[in-house]
Amino acid sequence: MQVSIEDRRIYNGLWPSARNPLSWRTMIFASNLFLLYFLPVFLAVYLATPQKLRNYVALLGSLVFYAWGAPKFVFVLIGLAFADYWVALQIGKRDKNAGKWLAFAVVYNLGTLLYFKYANFFVENTNVFLKGIGVEAIGWTQVALPLGISFFTFQQLSYLIDVRRGEKPPLKNPFDYLLLVLMFPHLIAGPILRYRDMADQLLDRKANENISYRLEGMIRFAVGLGRKVLIADTLSGQVNKIFALPHAQLDFLLCWIGAIGFAFVVYHDFAGYSDMAIGLARMMGFRFPENFKTPFRSASITELWRRWHITLGEWMRNYLYIPLGGNREAKPWRTYLNLWIVFFAVGFWHGAGWTFILFGIWHGTWVVLERMFLLSRLEKLPKALTIPWTFFLFVLGCVFFKAPNVGTAWAFFKEMFKFQIAKTPWEDLNLFLGNKFWFMMAIAAVFSFLAAIPAIGKWQDKGFSLPEKGWQTVSLSVIALILLVLSISEIATMGFRPFIYYMF
Repeated sequence: MQVSIEDRRIYNGLWPSARNPLSWRTMIFASNLFLLYFLPVFLAVYLATPQKLRNYVALLGSLVFYAWGAPKFVFVLIGLAFADYWVALQIGKRDKNAGKWLAFAVVYNLGTLLYFKYANFFVENTNVFLKGIGVEAIGWTQVALPLGISFFTFQQLSYLIDVRRGEKPPLKNPFDYLLLVLMFPHLIAGPILRYRDMADQLLDRKANENISYRLEGMIRFAVGLGRKVLIADTLSGQVNKIFALPHAQLDFLLCWIGAIGFAFVVYHDFAGYSDMAIGLARMMGFRFPENFKTPFRSASITELWRRWHITLGEWMRNYLYIPLGGNREAKPWRTYLNLWIVFFAVGFWHGAGWTFILFGIWHGTWVVLERMFLLSRLEKLPKALTIPWTFFLFVLGCVFFKAPNVGTAWAFFKEMFKFQIAKTPWEDLNLFLGNKFWFMMAIAAVFSFLAAIPAIGKWQDKGFSLPEKGWQTVSLSVIALILLVLSISEIATMGFRPFIYYMF
């Protein structure tokens, strides 16, 4: 299968395509195939199975889920998982060779990730350089990108490093380990699970096997589904139109609408996925870590990254930033360099493209500036100023994330800061985007910033836990049912629209 950068960007734009690495057969949470067939059957079998055998049912269901749309790549994942399981047993012996085994595993895991995700990028850029000096280009059959390879690789490395650090002994049962790394709620797009947090749950989760916990999971899943289908997917189609326009047709108003719209899309799409993954896990008796904690109420970019894609941030902190020296270095410049390296890695992790690298550099630069002097000044200002400022910086970063190339990103920035009256008449703009778009933009804004109200933010930080009063639980359940019905109805009309982070 040949996959180009343009194919991946079509994926990023949520456009289905015949050239897309994602198959129309790929099973996603926001599909009637999953909602009406796979999930009910899986849960019925899972809950009817004795507790001591449920791990095997969960593993079988996870393999079916992944293999449905990527039957060849599932063997790649299984092979890597068995290799890491065996290596972890060697590391667990804690002899003089433990460090060598870990180094070996890091090399082949990262090597696999580099091959599948970045080989095309390196070859394409090498060919651009060779062409510039008059040398013949390298022949290359482009490599297809396995679903969720970045999340899978980081999950594997977390397990191996935690075993090496002695935080938990390696799992004895290979099928328990396969479940840890292949469990379908998190397999494709996280959250990235730390082994030390999941080890005991893999062996015993009776405390979470109750109706209340499963009801919490169902409500959380319905909320995430609504965020994905009703908000993110509704906005994404029109945002894609804006980013697909020729540069000559862009103007001040269109560019800002597109950038703000995409900020809402990527938030509700990915946070919606995380809600659904956490909800599915709770239905199975697992507790996954939170991945988003209302990031748009942040008063700085530093705070935003404590609330946005939390498990990736913690992974980078524990396995890259701290090993680099963290903030323990005596010289401040070394701490700033460590932060900048981490965010460069965050950008590169997100995708094989210069715009993703610039996305990481953009955020890393602001985090460093805040560490140097800006944060102390922001803390003295009211949040009515610092929250919009942080969102403004995030929106600008979203242009890098969404734009198909650096040229398009630059064209957007030029128009966004020309401060000229829009070339597009309001009537034409309204016709181009539609009333439904404006309505959902308002809904997205409300649900993005509502958590700035302390009481609501506190409840969301608790992970939508059930309230103590029965009537409130009933109300939440009714809302969840309504969201589920509306989402299924919308899915039937909109076709295949994968989660943005499936490309990673």
